[in-house]
Amino acid sequence: MTDPALTGDRPGDRLNLGCGRDIRAGWVNVDLHPHDERVTALDLDSVAPMPFADGSFQHIEAQDILEHVQDMVRVMSECRRILCEGGTLQVRGPHYTSRNLHTDPTHLRAFSSETFAWFVGGPWTNDWARGWSGVRVRIRFEGWTPWRPLGWVINLHPALQKIYEATFLCYLFPAKDVCATLTR
Repeated sequence: MTDPALTGDRPGDRLNLGCGRDIRAGWVNVDLHPHDERVTALDLDSVAPMPFADGSFQHIEAQDILEHVQDMVRVMSECRRILCEGGTLQVRGPHYTSRNLHTDPTHLRAFSSETFAWFVGGPWTNDWARGWSGVRVRIRFEGWTPWRPLGWVINLHPALQKIYEATFLCYLFPAKDVCATLTR
């Protein structure tokens, strides 16, 4: 029998993927280790496909989860499948210069400003990975560091993000994480 929390059969539903302790009212909350009865157990590494119908959700929140999964390409493909047309996927994960990257031994990867552009397409992308119509990326910096205003400048344009990451600046002023919004 399917868990009623996993139905997500109405477009407009919101999925909190890998919610941890961030349990949101009115959302479908799933996590590998549920700490609350409002959270349904879901192992992204062993469940294929995800137990949701095509086009079930309008929005998916995946904060601090994709850096932990074995096959990120498969999970991204599944997210695309369960989002309705025009739906969005909000991702947050550690930037490759983040001091937090190596504090958690379960982190398998880090992200750059261009990581999620791969899923939108381009000459280097396989057809099975396409399907996202667009991506917006923001690089975030730690709390109140002196170079936090640098983040505002860097995020003015994707070209500035690339310059930041292609030069010594990213190591001189390390970022905290990458936030990406992909549109189906």
